[in-house]
Amino acid sequence: MVESELGDIPEGWEVKTINDVTSLIIDHRGKTPKKLGGDWSDTGHPVLSAKIIKAGRIVKHQDIRFVNDEMYCRWMKNELEIGDVLITSEAPLGEMFFLTNDTKYCLSQRLYALRANNKDVTPSYLYQWLQTTIAQADLEGRATGTTVVGIRQVELRKISVLTPNHGLLSVFEKMVFPLLCNLYEKEDENISLGCLRDTLLPKLLSGELAIAEPSNNEVNK
Repeated sequence: MVESELGDIPEGWEVKTINDVTSLIIDHRGKTPKKLGGDWSDTGHPVLSAKIIKAGRIVKHQDIRFVNDEMYCRWMKNELEIGDVLITSEAPLGEMFFLTNDTKYCLSQRLYALRANNKDVTPSYLYQWLQTTIAQADLEGRATGTTVVGIRQVELRKISVLTPNHGLLSVFEKMVFPLLCNLYEKEDENISLGCLRDTLLPKLLSGELAIAEPSNNEVNK
């Protein structure tokens, strides 16, 4: 073990910053369809905002808004990619979501997207590190505000990231990324099944739909 600003760390590991370990930070502070000369749509590209990111999940699906292709192209000059880490900048601060599919999401206000550079850290490692007590304390310590506490991009870039050697990173990514993908795949399945339940149950209770009685042959089987 060797000494560092984070305390004792394994020899060969380094303490860097988010600025060092990311290749891109997307920040759409203050951007809305109105300011871009357009409006929301009934369908199209889903817009992710801080209020629907909670505990690593997308929640309040009924509150998701949409933009059309034209507005998406105007808004998302830098498109989100698989492996991007979304983190809320305020209201609330520090909620995260990990992108495991190629859905063309639109990034709304009060959300940053961090892209690991795959040299110093990998996507899964960055996502997991930012959930540690060390990273969360650093995030909260750099936040400002009274009524609404938030973090500016210049301070976000200063957050410390403990980086292992590349060999360990590679092993970690091969093990963890598939697990995260499977987790979010099951989450999507649960959402689809929930929507199906909410659609069918009222119809069953009202008698609009009926479950067919099994035939005698099926019962005897």
